[in-house]
Amino acid sequence: MDNKQLCMRCMHESGGLRVCKHCGFIFDPAGVPDTDLKPGALLANRYLIGCAARRAGSMIQYVGMDRQENRRLAVYEYFPPAQAMRGKNGVWPAGDGKQKAFSAGKRDFLKHMRNLAGMRRHAGLAPVYTVWEENGTAYATAFLCEDATLEALLCEHNGMLMPAEALPIALQLCNGLSALHQRGLACQTLSTDMVCISANGSVQLAWYPDLIRTGSRRLAANPSKESTPTPCKDRVYGAASDVYAIGALLYRLLGGDASLAASKPVWRTPSVSTPHELDSILRRALARKPDDRYPSTERLAAALQALLCEPAEGKPAARGRYKGILTAFAVLFFLLGSFFLLQFFRGERMAALQPPVVPSTLTLTPSPNDVVDSDGALPSPDTFTVPSLSPPPVEQDRYRFEIPLWDL
Repeated sequence: MDNKQLCMRCMHESGGLRVCKHCGFIFDPAGVPDTDLKPGALLANRYLIGCAARRAGSMIQYVGMDRQENRRLAVYEYFPPAQAMRGKNGVWPAGDGKQKAFSAGKRDFLKHMRNLAGMRRHAGLAPVYTVWEENGTAYATAFLCEDATLEALLCEHNGMLMPAEALPIALQLCNGLSALHQRGLACQTLSTDMVCISANGSVQLAWYPDLIRTGSRRLAANPSKESTPTPCKDRVYGAASDVYAIGALLYRLLGGDASLAASKPVWRTPSVSTPHELDSILRRALARKPDDRYPSTERLAAALQALLCEPAEGKPAARGRYKGILTAFAVLFFLLGSFFLLQFFRGERMAALQPPVVPSTLTLTPSPNDVVDSDGALPSPDTFTVPSLSPPPVEQDRYRFEIPLWDL
């Protein structure tokens, strides 16, 4: 296969066109950072390297192509930007004082990736295929997530999932992290773009930035932008920190912000659709002190599984909180509406019972049938004042005043 016929972003055949017909990517060699491998490089005489897909901590992930098996995959490279620099012949420590830290980090990378390669059959973890050293650093190939990520799923659902949709995702992540804990590993970061969801609904942790040994102490003061918030008092990585990470991720899936929930003294329910039982699980998983959380991800998974198997009979947690206020407003609106309706009908009835208004001045116009005077002309209209009349409250058209002028 000719490398020039492949898109350096998606590794699909572009037909030699400048714009990829699959992803719309326009490759510009001048836009490649100096810290990245050049697209088109070949590693281990087998893996063709494309553009960098993401960077986090001391790891860079590239889109690659296995030329022997003709399949796309992810290629991980150990490259800590604060400790290493890239030259023409490979990667080297950035200074004499950073040689020890760079070598220790590379050994940890190789050890962690080989542990992951031994768990390639686990359903909750994206498989790692090969691990090797080259160009002064370390590399690993792994499964490339081509399905939707959890971040894309959230965007499709306007940033919030229902509990019945979010619980299976958190449950499968618990199982994947439990397998890591058995190998003595923990995650420093856990975010929605690290989780891959296949078409059949299976969930995999598909991105492994900065795996760390269980029991390691926190060194960085500020977590990366895409990491889940970690409590300030939690300084050691392990099962407790991963329980918090899954709780924060589940809180995010339900439409809440875990950083606000952990920083405020008053607990905030993620959304009005969160049941009481799930709200209690989140409270314990996001406890400030590690000793107040679930002791392991297995215990958290058992609690989520029990809730998932129970019929949805409980009322939402936040909805019961405002039940009294809503009831009071409903009663108030009912009383106000009844009062205004009574006033309206009372006014209509009083208006119907009012007597007709009789004018005090009348103008009488003679008709042609009246008697003429001596000149043969009709009498002129005359205006006179009628004494005050107080007719009974009956219909007005029953009173007609027809008074001939000659009778006055």
